[in-house]
This record gives sequence, C-alpha cells and structure tokens, in this order.
Amino acid sequence: LKMRLISIFLFVIFVNLGVLAQSPTIPSPTGKAVSDFSNLLTVEQEDSISRKLMTFYDSTSNQIAVVNVPVAWLGNKTLEEYSIELANSWKLG
Repeated sequence: LKMRLISIFLFVIFVNLGVLAQSPTIPSPTGKAVSDFSNLLTVEQEDSISRKLMTFYDSTSNQIAVVNVPVAWLGNKTLEEYSIELANSWKLG
C-alpha cells in the first residue's frame, strides 16, 4: 500500500510538471497589423494585408490584427484560449 501511494504521488508530480512546462508563449506586441511569427507570409503579403486592415480601420474604427504563431507556442491552451490571452496581453480592441 505504501509503495502504491508513493507511485501515485510521483505520477501526480510528473503530470503537473508536464502541464507547467506547457505554458503558452505570448510574444511582445509588434505594433503592426500583421505579426507573422511563423514566417508563413511574404513581405508583400504582409504589406497587402496591413494596407487592407488599415483601410478597414479608417472606415469603421474596428481593430483587426493578424497574428501567426507556431502551434508549439499554444502550450496546453486551445486556440481560442490562446487568442483571448494574446488579445488581452496586447490590449487589442
């Protein structure tokens, strides 16, 4: 019984350490409408999207940011949870 409790205790510790190690990576704000941390877009694509977003902002006053991040940066968060955390951290909207 004592060995079983020790095994369970160690299992819980290792599981919790694994969860802690998977905290999300929230980058610093870039101040740009398009932040491509995954390098998915060309410079021309970033510029084109940025121009469209600025035109939209000028005509509506609604802010939209396009942010690409590597999947590994999400840690143990869902995409929705990560997006909200990023938006709150960057003070978007």
